[in-house]
Amino acid sequence: MTVGSRATVEYRTLSGGRLHAGDVTMAMAAQPYATTPMAAAPAPARVRTASALPQTASDLPLVGLVGLIALAGAVGVRVARHTA
Repeated sequence: MTVGSRATVEYRTLSGGRLHAGDVTMAMAAQPYATTPMAAAPAPARVRTASALPQTASDLPLVGLVGLIALAGAVGVRVARHTA
């Protein structure tokens, strides 16, 4: 296959929704395009692994939970005083 070539693939649906390539047609380019050699890809940078996770969590959900518990306690005391 050269740059500019085309491939046509006809799929058939099998049981379970799977696809199967039925007919594959190749159309080669009449005149291949001039290509310049590509430089080799640079080596992937090393990833530094941390020994501990970053401290990105917030105390806000805990504060909200404590507030809801306090509100429920206040409502419970008020109901207990009115029924007694």
